[in-house]
Amino acid sequence: MLTIYSMESFVYGTLNRASKFADESKIESMGPYAHVMDTIVGAAGAYREDINHEKFKDLQLYRGTCMKAGEIQQYELYVGKVNDMDKPPF
Repeated sequence: MLTIYSMESFVYGTLNRASKFADESKIESMGPYAHVMDTIVGAAGAYREDINHEKFKDLQLYRGTCMKAGEIQQYELYVGKVNDMDKPPF
């Protein structure tokens, strides 16, 4: 399941868009997959004693962007300030 989500396929984009925009039309097709992913991710760290969960509580991940630290900082400045039709300058 994690491999499928990590691949460059429709699954990642569809699931993320449905989640981001609360697209209930995807519940029937993507809901079971989302439920399994939630279970896997939730259980993966629940019993690990070698992970300090506090260390990761504010962690933000940027999937597959290959952005440098400065580009990420610039991106963070534009979050919430650029509408979908505008193109950020990076």
